[in-house]
Amino acid sequence: MNAYWDARNRFLRAGVGVRPTADVERLLAQVRDPLLSIVRESPDFDAAYNPLLAMARQLHRIHPEEARRLLMELKAANPMRQEAKILLNRIGVQ
Repeated sequence: MNAYWDARNRFLRAGVGVRPTADVERLLAQVRDPLLSIVRESPDFDAAYNPLLAMARQLHRIHPEEARRLLMELKAANPMRQEAKILLNRIGVQ
């Protein structure tokens, strides 16, 4: 439970200064590392995992290789969750 609360606090701090943008690449550049770190720390903290998964879906339309890289990082950060693996399979990469 402590890992979850620590992750929550880090998530809130990571959001400070993030500049809103509709450009998924710019948004990802701001949040990728902090959110992946949080996913590694607290596997059950959906608030960090789900946005990265959603960004990978969006990114796949414009930069499939970058989407694949993000999904591989997400899969490595939390190998217990299957969503990144499923999306990798769906978009045709392993």
